[in-house]
Amino acid sequence: MKTESKGESLLNVKDVSSFLKVDSSIIYAACSKGELPFIKIGKSYKFKKEDILKWIENGRDKVIINVDDYVNSYLQRHTLKG
Repeated sequence: MKTESKGESLLNVKDVSSFLKVDSSIIYAACSKGELPFIKIGKSYKFKKEDILKWIENGRDKVIINVDDYVNSYLQRHTLKG
């Protein structure tokens, strides 16, 4: 869901995860580590599209996804049944 703020479009976690083509848990992890610029409104994380685009441009030579974080997140959501 997009929120309009002074003519500026704010994205939610789902929007950003779709845009970056990563799981939403990666977005939350990046926010908690201070790697991704965000605005916290109540309990919700909101993102300015302009900030996300700048973050992508600045991080072009950096690894965006930490594999360990992704694996840990996946394992927390999926338990093996045996």
